[in-house]
Amino acid sequence: MATVYSEQVTNETATPRVLSTQSHFITRYGKYTSTSTTAAGDVIQMVTLPAGYVVVGMHLEWEDWGTDVDFDVGITGVDVDGYIDGATNDSGGVALLGGGAGAGGVGIAAQSADDTIDILIVDGGSISITAGKAVELHVLAMKNVES
Repeated sequence: MATVYSEQVTNETATPRVLSTQSHFITRYGKYTSTSTTAAGDVIQMVTLPAGYVVVGMHLEWEDWGTDVDFDVGITGVDVDGYIDGATNDSGGVALLGGGAGAGGVGIAAQSADDTIDILIVDGGSISITAGKAVELHVLAMKNVES
């Protein structure tokens, strides 16, 4: 099992940061392309969510990654499928915040430290992943006024 990083997470963790987080609303975008070593159980860190922000909108879209590939979207260590649960990927598609086959929700509270929104690759049966296929994540987040 591996953890890999989108270009955006790499840029946001650079010193100094490449992107600004100085507003009440922020957008985040991450793109990852599958490789020959991408496997079930891998975690893809897609975007960084700054401390004190809550997700208010999300759009996940993907190409056909292969057979029985499902995506969970959340914060690893908090709620791995808290935003999107079981987005089925047999022919490419789109899932929105709270979407997917499971009961993914919108209940992840603002975190006290920066964290990443991750995609967990789930084996939906007999997984077979195709290399060179993209998954993209668009996030709208708002500063929690209580932070």
